Amino acid sequence: MSLWSLFRDLHPGTTTWGVKVRIVRLYKQPNSRNCTEVESVEMILHDVTGDRIHATMTPDLYKKLEKLLVEGAICRITHLLIKENTWKCRTTTNTQRLQLYHQSQVLPFSYKNFPSFMVDLRDYTDLTLPIPDQPYNLIDIVIGRVTSYQEPAKVHALNTRRLDFKIQDTRGNSLDCCLWADYVDTVLPAFEHNTNIPCIVLFRFGRVV
Repeated sequence: MSLWSLFRDLHPGTTTWGVKVRIVRLYKQPNSRNCTEVESVEMILHDVTGDRIHATMTPDLYKKLEKLLVEGAICRITHLLIKENTWKCRTTTNTQRLQLYHQSQVLPFSYKNFPSFMVDLRDYTDLTLPIPDQPYNLIDIVIGRVTSYQEPAKVHALNTRRLDFKIQDTRGNSLDCCLWADYVDTVLPAFEHNTNIPCIVLFRFGRVV
């Protein structure tokens, strides 16, 4: 058996798996009780076929591997835990996810012919509402021109702000969007900047509601 496996061949029962991957997305998951603390570090990976899988690690492990784990980078990862993806909110359609632990090894991998599937552009008309009480997948990616926006609203119950706005694609289809918390301060200056240049936004891993 080859040391390197595709995501579709992974299954629980052993930790000796090895995968060659490209990092599509990497982010830190805040603690639900204290948003200033990092609960875990999450990654979305794709293999040579373009299949994606979600991976998780502790903040302490990430500190040891931080220089190797960069969005867009290619790497080899060995010694992995394979777990069922039971999360209600999913970043991929894969029914399994990876757990990196203290024995996991990450090595840089230089291969110019390794394909890049960083973008999964979605049409507005393809977006569907989640089925109640069923897992749902976040969308990646939608893009559009901002056509209107409202002033940020204070959500006192959550001690945060939200920004509602509308985007439009090249075929004239419109999509209502909403951003929360720090994202409001990130995009609002671009919305308020009075210019003839269209303001284009790109959403990654948003939720359809």
